[in-house]
Amino acid sequence: MDPRDPSLTHELDLTEAATPPVWKARLTRLGAVLWVAVCAWALYGLHKEWSGFHLTDLDDALARIGPQHLAMALGFTALSYAANAGLTLIAERWLGHPLRHPWRDAWISYLSSAFSMNAGGTVLGGGSIRMRFAASQELSVSQVGKIMMFGGLAGWAGHIFLCGVLLTFASPPLDWLPASAAKGIGVVLMAVPLIAVLGGLFWGRPAQPPPPAEPTDEDHSHPVEDIRASRLRWPSPPLALLTLAISVIDWLGAGLAMWSLFPGSMPMDAASFVAIVVIAQAVAAFTHVPGGVGVLELTITKALGAAIAAPVLAGALVTYRLLYYLLPFFIAILMLGIREMRLRQTAIQKGGKLVIRGWSLVAPRLASLMALGGGFMLLLSANTPMEPARREGMADWVPLPFVEGSHLMSSLAGALLILLARGLQRRVQAAWWLTVVLMSAAIPFSLVKGLDWEEAVLLTVMLSFLVPFRSYFHRQAPLWTQRFTFGWWLMLLSLVGVAVWLGFFSARHVPYDRHLWWQFTMDGDVPRFMRAAVGAGCVFILIAIAQALRPGRPRNIEPTDPETVERLVHESNHTYAALAYLDDKEFTVSRHGRSALMHADQGRSRIVMGDPLGDSEAADDLLWRFVEQAQNEGRRPVFYQISVSEMPRLVDMGFKLFKLGEEARVPLGDFTLEGGTGKKLRKARGRFQRDGLTFEMWPQAKVAEELSTLRAISDAWLGEHKAGEKGFSLGRFDDDYVKRFSCAVVRDASGKVIAFTNIWETTDKAELSVDLMRSLPEGQGVMEAVFIELMLWGREQGYQHFNLGMAPLSGLSTHALAPLWHRMAARIFHRGESFYNFQGLRSFKDKFDPEWLPRYIAVPSAWSLPPALLDATALIGGGLRKTLSKT
Repeated sequence: MDPRDPSLTHELDLTEAATPPVWKARLTRLGAVLWVAVCAWALYGLHKEWSGFHLTDLDDALARIGPQHLAMALGFTALSYAANAGLTLIAERWLGHPLRHPWRDAWISYLSSAFSMNAGGTVLGGGSIRMRFAASQELSVSQVGKIMMFGGLAGWAGHIFLCGVLLTFASPPLDWLPASAAKGIGVVLMAVPLIAVLGGLFWGRPAQPPPPAEPTDEDHSHPVEDIRASRLRWPSPPLALLTLAISVIDWLGAGLAMWSLFPGSMPMDAASFVAIVVIAQAVAAFTHVPGGVGVLELTITKALGAAIAAPVLAGALVTYRLLYYLLPFFIAILMLGIREMRLRQTAIQKGGKLVIRGWSLVAPRLASLMALGGGFMLLLSANTPMEPARREGMADWVPLPFVEGSHLMSSLAGALLILLARGLQRRVQAAWWLTVVLMSAAIPFSLVKGLDWEEAVLLTVMLSFLVPFRSYFHRQAPLWTQRFTFGWWLMLLSLVGVAVWLGFFSARHVPYDRHLWWQFTMDGDVPRFMRAAVGAGCVFILIAIAQALRPGRPRNIEPTDPETVERLVHESNHTYAALAYLDDKEFTVSRHGRSALMHADQGRSRIVMGDPLGDSEAADDLLWRFVEQAQNEGRRPVFYQISVSEMPRLVDMGFKLFKLGEEARVPLGDFTLEGGTGKKLRKARGRFQRDGLTFEMWPQAKVAEELSTLRAISDAWLGEHKAGEKGFSLGRFDDDYVKRFSCAVVRDASGKVIAFTNIWETTDKAELSVDLMRSLPEGQGVMEAVFIELMLWGREQGYQHFNLGMAPLSGLSTHALAPLWHRMAARIFHRGESFYNFQGLRSFKDKFDPEWLPRYIAVPSAWSLPPALLDATALIGGGLRKTLSKT
């Protein structure tokens, strides 16, 4: 939760609902390309700035940084990260979320910050870490997004205020910034956050409750967001002041950590130096380069290059990169793994089975990180000179061909490991085998090419984390024929670019000569670097060509076994599984037949309805296979009405989640008409009985006999409402479909059937729900009583919950801090009653005092949300033209 984290705008941002023009989507990709270009430009600038000294000068500068300086820098780094974690606790308090486990929440914030500070807006950013722990914190996706938004704004407020104070009272000696101008800017910067602090006195008022309304059979699904009514207020002045103070401490700690690494006399006081560091961090954050690699160093070098020797600057900046960025990152990786293994202490006493299961939740992500880290380390090692002391020892006992060959093979292994990271994330078995083989081979390569024992130890540790968990990389899928995503290619190219730049920087004092390619000597570091860089580059180019030229594979439509689908529906504990009986879906069944996805195509989208049928825990390979098949055919994979339990898995797969709504489920064990809470329900039931209406339950056999009666009611209802049948996430009146279910019917005083609804039931009695709700004109207004009777009947039959479906578009914030998507949808909720009774539907369902469970839509990217929503709406309505003709 830090403004230096670009994932604030890439991972959880709820984007506007309007369909963006094509140029905006292209601009988004261009932005990602630009931060790679900025990184390359910054590294080139550093190359020029630092080209005047030798590596021996850098060694001398590093030697001047003593243990006391390192200890001070580590202390200030810890202070900065602790303050950043404190912003999370304040954000939860601002949301009204109870702080039951503040230490745990602060620890999660540290993990997220450590990942985000280094990976930023890439596929390995910190937003997915927060999502993984959202369920354990009892936070929804929307709340996680708000916490990250609050932290980002608070971080920038603290940065602006600290810059203002430092420019006003300790203006740094910069040629382009006169002292008088600095003070004027500082006063303005200090005023901006203080004005924001006072905003809590004027903004934020709760909304009025909406009028009640009765649902129809179209109210169970709607492709728009719904969040429970809870208006966000601007932080109160005391809370805002506390937030500002902690944010200032965060930035101050980051600046003082760097100041600690400059031993000896400084040409300026600490406050002026911190001002330069804080400004440089802001520049790095604006570029969106992960960790500000190159940009931070170049900005500080430009500002202080005239006052501090280049080797001293380089040594301090390299050490700062290791202490403030990389060390917390590696500690976070280690802590994440250890934490998952210690989740359940009883598992250790029982042999560790549950520990292994807990570790398996993060094994694929950590395996991908280890492959990236190990490969990057091998590339860096191959592109830097061998230490002279080790070179002398190598010459006595290792033949030169072995040194040259190991050096080249180490570089090739590093490039392949970086490419294999994507396969490990997809849990491909071949990727695991190749990673184990390459790491095993790279260990002796590291020793033979230069006695790099530290490198060999790290590779051994990584290998020990991978080997025990082979069973979790079980997918028999192609390794590199599946195209890498745009984000993955950018990240891979960035890693290779940094490694190659380091090689050129190390060889900057050696003039180029074409004969260097064929020089093989023990001290020929530059020729070895050139050959290693070309070898690694060829690996990347060959894989890219193979992916670009791979032939398109025809769709393999698997025949669906009706008995398998029937079995999985009966095993499901969600009533929407009954939608599998409609003939508007296809099925992708897992290879073992224990789970399946029901889906349909609309436009460019291939949309999955709900969670996997059957055993959800066994659906990993099924989900990956579905996504890859859809992408191979040029389709957009979309997961519609996903529950919280599927969130971590989809986030790991790179999907973005947006809330569709909240599903109302009434716990039938606690349902009663007694007391004050049941007063309105008793009144509705009494009116139903006074009107002479009666409630009946028809079994399937009775439904089949009276099918013509039910059809007549359905046709009359459709004619009156001038509506067509829906589909996909809603049932429709089809003879074969309706005959599968029991029905609840209502008769008038004369015995005539005037309304009915078919009943969805789960085999294990976990849930009871309704699908079609059809009535004659004289039967309007009876559904509230029908729900009451069904809940009483379900309680007697032993059902656990009654599902009322979703209430669309309620509870979205109109606060100035809320995302644009929230504000737009909230206005529709409050002002769109002319075409849909949003507020009334929410109020109607609230009468039954339900539990509200969030449901989400998962899409490959934020830009995919608008077309995915449009396709889902068209699919439910029977086609886009048909849907639009009704609005």
